[in-house]
Amino acid sequence: MKITLRKILICLVAIYNSTFGQIDDYNFEFKIGKPIISSNPTQIRIAANQFLYVLSGSVMQKSTLTGDVLLQWGGEDYFQGNGKFNGTKSLATDENSNVYVLDSKFIQKFDENGNFIKQWTAPSTHKQIYINNGYVYAMESNKFVKYDLNGEFVANISVNFVSSAYYFCVDKNENFYVSQTYEVSKYNSSGTLVTNIGS
Repeated sequence: MKITLRKILICLVAIYNSTFGQIDDYNFEFKIGKPIISSNPTQIRIAANQFLYVLSGSVMQKSTLTGDVLLQWGGEDYFQGNGKFNGTKSLATDENSNVYVLDSKFIQKFDENGNFIKQWTAPSTHKQIYINNGYVYAMESNKFVKYDLNGEFVANISVNFVSSAYYFCVDKNENFYVSQTYEVSKYNSSGTLVTNIGS
């Protein structure tokens, strides 16, 4: 079976849909001959405004759910940030459709149209970010770091991961679900392991 970009994106959106219920799969079609991004997309999010945000290297793009690209921003800059990126890792959106990008130096915040709002320094140990409950959560190898939406530090939540942690999400009760080798692990808001799913 030939694996295409379209199939991969549809699969990722199906996973997103099954987790968050924010989009119907049948609404998600990419038009033949209209590439959504100029390079390999590494992160995608559907924001509350029902637009698709795609991160590819140092470029961010906003598109409709039918694949029409509306705008892009970003570019590479190792030192400054301020709307430029270096070594992008993760993408998140909040309930107001603001866009947050984690790279090797900063977490940067943009409005839904890509206008730069602010940035704050992020340790290189941050792997992924996720937004829920009005907070930005960043995952590291042994903890979650919690910020408010303006980048003010709130708390460290220490966690003893069962194995290598890859991706995570947070529910409304601040339980953490972490994709690890062979399983998904659930931790409570104190970082205590609750259960392993699929072990």
